[in-house]
This record gives sequence, C-alpha cells and structure tokens, in this order.
Amino acid sequence: MVENVLRLSTPLSRVEIGERGYAAAVRIRHVIPTVGPSAPAELVEAQDTTLRSIERALRCVDSDIEVDVRAVRFPDEPVDCDWITDCPMLDRSVLDMGEFDVQRRLPLLSDVLAGLGDSSEYDVAVFTNVDISVQPMFYELIAEIADEGHDAFSITRRTVQPRFRGSSLARLSATGGTVHPGHDCFVMTSEIVDRLEPCAVSLGVRWVARPLLWQLQLHAANFRNFGDLHATFHVGDDRAWVNPKLRDYEEYNEAEVKLLIEKLVARFGRGRVERLKSVEPFLRAIDTDAKVVTWPPRSNTVAYGSRAVASVQPRLIFSANSGRAGSSYLASLLDASARIDSEHERRPQMVGSWTRQVAYDARRVSYQGRLMKVDAIREEIQRLPAGWTYADTSHMFVKTFADVVFDEFQHERTSVVVLRRDPAETAKSFFELDFMGPRPRGWYDWFIPPTAPHSTFPIPPDEIEDQFDLIFGYLVDIENRTERLRELAPAVNWCDTTLDEIATIDGASALFDALGETVPTDLSRIISAKVNSREEPKSTIDQPVGLSFVRDRLAQFVERHAARRDLEAFVRVHGLEAG
Repeated sequence: MVENVLRLSTPLSRVEIGERGYAAAVRIRHVIPTVGPSAPAELVEAQDTTLRSIERALRCVDSDIEVDVRAVRFPDEPVDCDWITDCPMLDRSVLDMGEFDVQRRLPLLSDVLAGLGDSSEYDVAVFTNVDISVQPMFYELIAEIADEGHDAFSITRRTVQPRFRGSSLARLSATGGTVHPGHDCFVMTSEIVDRLEPCAVSLGVRWVARPLLWQLQLHAANFRNFGDLHATFHVGDDRAWVNPKLRDYEEYNEAEVKLLIEKLVARFGRGRVERLKSVEPFLRAIDTDAKVVTWPPRSNTVAYGSRAVASVQPRLIFSANSGRAGSSYLASLLDASARIDSEHERRPQMVGSWTRQVAYDARRVSYQGRLMKVDAIREEIQRLPAGWTYADTSHMFVKTFADVVFDEFQHERTSVVVLRRDPAETAKSFFELDFMGPRPRGWYDWFIPPTAPHSTFPIPPDEIEDQFDLIFGYLVDIENRTERLRELAPAVNWCDTTLDEIATIDGASALFDALGETVPTDLSRIISAKVNSREEPKSTIDQPVGLSFVRDRLAQFVERHAARRDLEAFVRVHGLEAG
C-alpha cells in the first residue's frame, strides 16, 4: 500500500491550534463500502469517479492531517487501488437476513461502520457511500469543522446532472449542480462511534441514512447539518432505491428502523426521539402495531428542489415570519418594485382546517390537499409578464405550505425573506389582539399553539401558566420551523431582515439588493406610508399591556426553559440570555 499519510499519535485535544484554524494533528478514518467488477456498470463507474476524487483529496492533505481510507467489501469484490486499506471482509449481507424476491447482495450499515475498527486509532470517522465523490479540500474541511467543536455533522451533497457523465474529474468538481435533500456524508468523533447502537439496515435501500443521522443528533453535543457546502457531489440522480421491485427490502429496513427507535426511546426518552425529523411515521407504526406509512411527493421528482427542469421558472418570493412582524408592509414594499407582483396572504390562504391538520395530524395526512396552494401559485405565475417575480408574504408559509412549495418549485429561483421583529413587541401586539386568548376570536385558524401535538416547541397544557406562555411558545415554534426549512433547502436565497431595518431607506434598499430585484424609485413614499392596520381591533378588545411587563415576562419564559435545546435558535437570533 502506498504510504499516503503521516502517522501521528498526538490526540486532537492536546495539540496547539495552527495557522489554518484547526488543530495541528487530526487522525481521520474514512470508510466506504466498495464494489467489484460484478456490480452494475453504473455503480462501478460512479465508484471509479469517487476513488479518483478521494485520491486527489489525499494529495491535497497537509502533512499534519492523517487520513486512512478503508474499503469494506465482500471477499470476491477486489478493488484495484493500492492506497486503500482493506478491512476484515464482509461475511454476510441483507440476503442472510430474510427472503427477497430480487436477489441483491447488499451490505448492512452496522457491518460497514464496524469497518472503522479500533476507535483509539482515529479521532474523527467519516462514512460515505461509494458513489459520493469529494472535493480536493474535503479532508482539510473535515478537520476544520471538527476543530470548531462539532462532534458530529452531516454534509449534504450536490447533484451534478447526468450530461456531465464521463467528463473529467475537474469538470465534475467545478459543476455547481443542485442541492440534494438527503444525507450521504456522515462525520463523527470516535467517542460517538463507540456509543452507536448497531442497526442492520441494508445499504442501497430507503431508510438507510436516517438511523445513523438520528443517532448522531441524539449523541452529539454540537451536531450540525451542512447543506450549503459544495464538499461532495454525485453524478446524476437516478434514485434507484425507489424501484418498486425492492419493496421487500424497504419493508426489511422499516422493521430494523423500528427496532432501533424502540432502543433509542428506552435510552433517550420518548420526548427527545419525537423531535427527530421523519421519526413520526415510525413511532405511529410502533404505537399502532402497523406498517409505516409515509406520504410520497406528487411527482417522481426529488423532493426539495433538486430535480432537473426543462424551462426556467419565474422567480418566487415568500416570507418566514410569525405574523404581526410587518408582513403586510413587506408586501406593499415588494409590490412597489418595477417587476414584482406582491400580495399579503394570497388566496388560498391555507388557514383554518389546514392549520389544524398540520398542528394535530401528521403532515402526510394533509399533504395531497395542500398541493392546492401549488396549483394556485402556478396559475398566478402563468399570468405574469415575462421577467416578473411572484411574491406572497403570508406568515402561513412556514406553517402550512412551505413543504409543498419546496417540493414543486426550483430552489435556485426561490427567495424567502426571514422577517423578524422584537419578540416582546410582537408578543405585546398578540396579547392586545387577544391571540392565544380564551375568547373565541378564531386565532386557532391561523396559529399553532405549543400545546398542539406537532408544535416544534411543545409545552404540556398543565405547564401553561398564562396566555403569554402560549404566545412565546408559538414564537419559538416559528423560529424552529424557519431553521428546519433553511436546513432542508440551503439552495434557496434566504434573506434575513427585521421590521425596523426595512422601515429605513438603507435597510429596504439592502433587501431589494439581496433579492436581486430593482429598488423602487418612490421608496421613501412607501416607507413613510407604513401604518399599523390593527389599531382599530386593538381598541375594541381593550386589553392594553406595557412593553416592560412583556419583556420581563419573556425573560422569565426563557429562564424557565433555558435547558431546552429547541429554544436555542430563538435565543440566538434575538440576542436573549438563557440560563
């Protein structure tokens, strides 16, 4: 084997930080499940690209980073690559775990991860599939992120369109491609590797990535999914795992995932496991002793915008906000631009039963029905003149229709204005309008309270002290929903601003620049016309409250829930102190 690493024994935690910003010695072990000549030709071709990219990355590694790349394979599938370390050979496959209509000898995730070997021999472990290629600075990046304190992370790949198949590695690496919503590159410290529950799901089949992702999220003190790094890529997006002939393999994986979830619930508690993305269908199936039911996208395209398209979609603008944050003013501001057709809460507004279904049922239950919003958007943009932009600033976006929008429209031509306002001022406005109050004023048609089963910041009803607990819990939920959407759709143009900022000439101009839209010529007039449209309803409710009281009540709320990780985003973006 070619000596491609510098063997260093100094642990990561004991080394001084160097000029490049990461520790001076990092031992990285990268495990990949390789295939032999008998594998399908397209997989062999993808593996060749992957191995060439890894070899190039190894040549770029600085001498004080140690990288050991290991191949996990079956004995009869040799790999002609002298710089790869062979692990102990695989002695079983998914075919040993049950009966399957189509015979595919696929390795098991637990066996591949076992190929990492003795955890004392490395600091950081990397697992990628054999068709995931890496950029030249991949290992330098891994070392840098690990040294920043992330003890586990996922890096989302980009998909390079099939027309580049057969191109040079340089061409493939330089192609931007499109973001992929799944997870196929996992990095973790050796300590976390030691704590993983073995899960014998089959590679190459649906639900192979989530079991590992969930465990990293539960075990890590500082987990992050990096969806905006062009660090890995995959040629094409054939999605072979959705082949209906492999349904029995998928059922096998579902059963293995359910077994793992039961172990995780016993180990971490039901509450923590429930907050994991995509775990809900499995918990429901476990509770009802039924099969796992997940709702597929309407089309055969890859979810969250990574499909190839034949024509260019008009630009779209939406807003992530809580309501009472200036979304109506934002609509009028955008509409003043020369080529933006903007409205606040366009029809269908996706309120009422849609809000309650999202709050109290699994999203798949209402998914098909909520596609009516997509159809309405398509009708609207078909009427727009060429070169115009569609905008809807509804605060229902993050609650009832962001997922269907991201499933059906191109991310690269979509912008989301994250519009925030001082949370105390927002809460004051909510209270004075009696939102979340006991009187039947219909607020439940628009808002998801933290007592709802599918709030992202759940609070048991018996822990609700007053109306402000409901209001603050809702505001935290909106921040969490926004953060999750940003993670799932990193290719979207996310524009963060505040009501105070866009109420100024400079702030409003900066927003138009960020959106790539023309600044209105009469911007000063639009800004000076900003009014509060809810003063009259407030006067009829007659429930005034002082801002200082609300700030004190917010501080108490943050202090009471300071230990919760699902409060972190809200505290961070609003500059609050917890604990």
